[in-house]
Amino acid sequence: MSTATSGVPSADAGAASATVNAAQQIGGSLGTALLNTIAATATTWYFATHPSPVSAQENTTIYGFTVALGVATAILLVTAALMPSRTRWQWRPDHQAGAPDFDAAVDPP
Repeated sequence: MSTATSGVPSADAGAASATVNAAQQIGGSLGTALLNTIAATATTWYFATHPSPVSAQENTTIYGFTVALGVATAILLVTAALMPSRTRWQWRPDHQAGAPDFDAAVDPP
C-alpha cells in the first residue's frame, strides 16, 4: 500500500488509497475466478483424456490444481521480473516538464 501511494500529493492520498484498495479487491476476485476456471478446465480435460476411471478419479483434481498453481507461479515470476523496472525510477513533479528524473526513488519529494 505504501509503495502504491508513495509520491502522491497529500491532497490526493485518500483517492489514491481508495483506488489501490479497489484494484486489490477486483484483482483478487478476478484472479481467484481465473485460477478456478483454469483448474476446472484442466480437471475436465484430464478426466476426458484418461480412459481408466479409477486412476482418473484419483488424479483429476490434483492435476487441475497443479496446472492452476503452475499458472499462478508463472504470473508471480513475470510480475517479480517486471517490478524492478516499475519501481526503480520515479518522475518528480518539481522538475521540468518532459525531462525524466533518473534519481532512484528512495526519498519521496
